[in-house]
Amino acid sequence: MPNPSTPLLIRVGVCGLGLVLFAGQVDLSALSSPGPGVGTRMAAGLVGLIAPAFFLWAVWSVANVLADLDRGNAFDEAMIRGLQAMGASLMLGAVAVVIVQPGLIYLIGNGFTQMRGVEFALDVNALAIALVGLALVLLARRAAVMKAHLDGFV
Repeated sequence: MPNPSTPLLIRVGVCGLGLVLFAGQVDLSALSSPGPGVGTRMAAGLVGLIAPAFFLWAVWSVANVLADLDRGNAFDEAMIRGLQAMGASLMLGAVAVVIVQPGLIYLIGNGFTQMRGVEFALDVNALAIALVGLALVLLARRAAVMKAHLDGFV
């Protein structure tokens, strides 16, 4: 059984990681010395935060599931929703890495003047994360079916 403070520590860690990622990705010093291309760099930095935001959401969902376990709910609807949230956020983060971010960075880089085709950044890590997310979603669906079946006995 997890420690009751574990979900809180995970949430604090997610907030801290979010701040560190934001500070590292977005050039805040450019605001004090505006010049040509500052907006483009800022926008590209913000686009680079899309996938990490989804991945942090997945970790936040882990904290929710652990908190649900601490309350003594072994496998209820909240647990199933938590597994679905983890899986969905991992899959959305992987889609952001492979499709969304490269396309948006390309558009921002050329000033939204042209978009010919779609640019993909195929990455084995992102594909593996997407498959883990899909497995979590399928596991949650299977758990919901099993729970409904077991509730029929009671």
